[in-house]
Amino acid sequence: MTQIIENLEHLVEKLGQQFEQNMTYQTQCNQHVDHMFRAYGAFVGMDMSTLPLAPNSARGADEAKDNEDSDAEDDGDENED
Repeated sequence: MTQIIENLEHLVEKLGQQFEQNMTYQTQCNQHVDHMFRAYGAFVGMDMSTLPLAPNSARGADEAKDNEDSDAEDDGDENED
């Protein structure tokens, strides 16, 4: 029984490490896409900073937090005319 518990603890630790690696990779990919959009925008003369981005990109995470903050301030009466 002790061996089973130790094996499970080891598996949980490995899964946690894999999850962290995956999240780091996903964040790096999103930052790369953000950079490529900005470079493309500069190339064609467009301001790409207003485009919505993935939540894990640097700017996208800030925007997601800002949106959550503004939603929290809303009292929920959207149909009030």
